[in-house]
Amino acid sequence: LKRKRLYEQIEQLGNFQLRIHDQMIMLEGAKATTETVAALRTGASAMKAMQKATNIDDVDKTMDEINEQTDNLRQIQEALAQPIGGAADFDEDELEAELEELEGAELEEQLLQP
Repeated sequence: LKRKRLYEQIEQLGNFQLRIHDQMIMLEGAKATTETVAALRTGASAMKAMQKATNIDDVDKTMDEINEQTDNLRQIQEALAQPIGGAADFDEDELEAELEELEGAELEEQLLQP
């Protein structure tokens, strides 16, 4: 009888330990969940603060300014690439024809050489 009671107490203590262990696991999970939610809130707050500092109108305006400056630079580069003085009077087709003629003459000369 005494032995039976001891076994029952041991079994009961074992069940208590299992419950405590289960509760510890649940608490660890709850803590991890709470920390995750806190981290997500912090991230959301940081994102919100960054978005307050930059709105879409400012971004659009900045992109327009960049595009305008890029166009200006392209126009400046095109202007600088234009021939100066007498070189501007040459016809590109005439220059191409003359180049072909010179290349043809050079090729003929090379073929005629022994």
